[in-house]
Amino acid sequence: MIEEIFSAYHSLTKPLQNAKVKLHLSSLDDVISPKHDSDSSVLLGDTNLLYKLKDIWASHFSHDYLRSLQDFPDTFPTGNAVIIQNVVDADASGILYTVNPFTNDKSQLVIEAVFGDAVALKMGTITPDRYEVNKEGLIINSLKTSQQTVAYKKTESGVKEVLLSVKTGKEQKVSSLQILFLSEIGKKIEQIFLMPQEITWAFKDINLSY
Repeated sequence: MIEEIFSAYHSLTKPLQNAKVKLHLSSLDDVISPKHDSDSSVLLGDTNLLYKLKDIWASHFSHDYLRSLQDFPDTFPTGNAVIIQNVVDADASGILYTVNPFTNDKSQLVIEAVFGDAVALKMGTITPDRYEVNKEGLIINSLKTSQQTVAYKKTESGVKEVLLSVKTGKEQKVSSLQILFLSEIGKKIEQIFLMPQEITWAFKDINLSY
C-alpha cells in the first residue's frame, strides 16, 4: 500500500519532485464530522504525506468520530476517500462565475482575479479585478481593475503576505487572452453540468489549474 501511495504521489508531482500538496477529505466526512473537513496544511515530501495519511486514518477511530456515526448510521458501510492535490504557487488566481452573480444575467460570465492565491477572496481582504464576458462570441464587455497592495502565497508554514509595488498592484491581474481562455473553459464546464458554475482557478506562468 505504501509503495502504491508513493508511486501515485511521484506521478502526480512530476516533473517537480517533492511538490507541495494538500489533502482533502471526501464530502462524506463533512457530513459525519465537520471538524475533519479539508486540511489546510501544505505538505512536502513522502514522509510528511505518509504521516498525514496515517493521522487521518487514526482520526476515524477516535471517540468523537465513532460517536458521531450514531447520528449517521447509514454512512458507516460507505468508503471514504482522501484527495491529494497539487498546491499551485499561483501568479494570479480567482473565481469564475458562469452566470453574472450581481445581475443574474445568464448571457455573461464574470471573472474575479487577484495576484497570488485566491485565499484573499475568501478572507475578503482584497478587492479583486472584475471582468465581464459575453458568452455569445466570447467578447470582453468590461475590464475593471483594482489596486492590490499585497499578494498571498501558500507555504509549508501557512499563508504568507508579499508586498506589491504600487505599479504592480494596479496592473490587470491576467491578460485578455487568459480571460478569454478561462471563459471558454467555463462555458464548456457549464454545458457539461447543465447548470451555472462557480470555478476556482489559478495561473502559474502559462499553466492553468482549476
